[in-house]
Amino acid sequence: MSKVTLEELETLRSLNTSYQQTRSRIADVAIAHHTLHENLSIITENRNSYSIELGQKYGSTAMINLENGDITHKIPESNGKDSELPTGQ
Repeated sequence: MSKVTLEELETLRSLNTSYQQTRSRIADVAIAHHTLHENLSIITENRNSYSIELGQKYGSTAMINLENGDITHKIPESNGKDSELPTGQ
């Protein structure tokens, strides 16, 4: 019976191991990709629900500054452009 050389066998084993590891990593990335998309959908739903809740509390035209929490309101103007008016003024 013929056999490959020891060097050829080691190279073949090494390449096969690299191939299997790479396939496994690709599968892991695909699963992570799917999980991240699911998480993003949940976060988006939560953000939208919370925005509606805040809109009910502060008004549907409320715009909240994420840096300092200041609230302004978009006021439609007759020229079709919106302007902002700080709350309480």
